[in-house]
Amino acid sequence: MKIIKIICVTLFVLFWISASEVSAQAPEGINYQAVFRNSAGVVIPDQELYCQIDILQGNDTGPVIYSERHEPTTNHLGIVNFIIGEGGPIQGVFSDIDWGNGPYYLKLYVDYDAQGSVFQMSQYGVQMLVSVPYALHAKVADSIAGGGSGSGTNGQDGEDGQDGADGAQGLQGEQGIQGEQGLQGIQGEQGLQGDQGEQGLQGEQGEQGLQGEQGLQGEQGEQGLQGEQGLQGEQGIQGEQGLQGEQGLQGEQGI
Repeated sequence: MKIIKIICVTLFVLFWISASEVSAQAPEGINYQAVFRNSAGVVIPDQELYCQIDILQGNDTGPVIYSERHEPTTNHLGIVNFIIGEGGPIQGVFSDIDWGNGPYYLKLYVDYDAQGSVFQMSQYGVQMLVSVPYALHAKVADSIAGGGSGSGTNGQDGEDGQDGADGAQGLQGEQGIQGEQGLQGIQGEQGLQGDQGEQGLQGEQGEQGLQGEQGLQGEQGEQGLQGEQGLQGEQGIQGEQGLQGEQGLQGEQGI
């Protein structure tokens, strides 16, 4: 049975393109960085991944207008970096995206076994691109206005328009990487021993248990050996001779 890995992804989407860079033919793309962690919060270092990026238009369930695939490998800190717009295209053309027709949402799928067959949605789910890549939008706006490298005279700068209303607050970012554990402080002195508490009351004596059954009588042992005959005792002292009796009367003489 295949074990599904639960991964926490810390996501950063960075926009490094400016309007002046677009006019200098800078490559079209969005820098993307993510930190991959396991379910215990430990980063996953030096692991090859397959990542699929989908860009949705309108809302977080809107249609996918662009999709591409990357095959990054995390560094020793579990971080991957790649540029959205330079991956292997799956659907749509990145340069055809009209950034002024947003909002746009970003969805990330990951195959942690790098097989390219079983993709899971990252725990980030769908994230709104709260900052439009203005350089790309400026390029579209410049082409619509007819700007370019012509030799015409630049017109006067128009007056600054009124400040637009503040946009909604963006989603709160994921918690950053946990710092290393600080050194353990010196152990404090042992506190004074508290007074000994009073002795508790003696519990009541429990009832006497039932007398157990008498055990079986053991078998009679074998008769012991007859002891040796004892020594014959000494002959006792001879008793004193009795007194002689008186002589009887003499009988009459016969006829």
